Amino acid sequence: MLTVTAFCQQREINLATFYYWARKLRQPSERQRLHPVVLDDLHHTGSVVALCLPNWIRAELPTGLSAAQIRHWLEALQ
Repeated sequence: MLTVTAFCQQREINLATFYYWARKLRQPSERQRLHPVVLDDLHHTGSVVALCLPNWIRAELPTGLSAAQIRHWLEALQ
């Protein structure tokens, strides 16, 4: 078993950063908020649409997907 200091040294993590995230992760999470997403079937000029979700997940989906397919992915990722 490693000490926190040894763990951070092995992974080149600043000790203060480790304790910051440890403290942050122990705190009760904020109330979940709804974020509206507007979907339409318009054609886009790019090849992908990037979705950045509140849970820090980022997904890049092809623009050719229908609104229903995007909705399906959003539900799966949350």
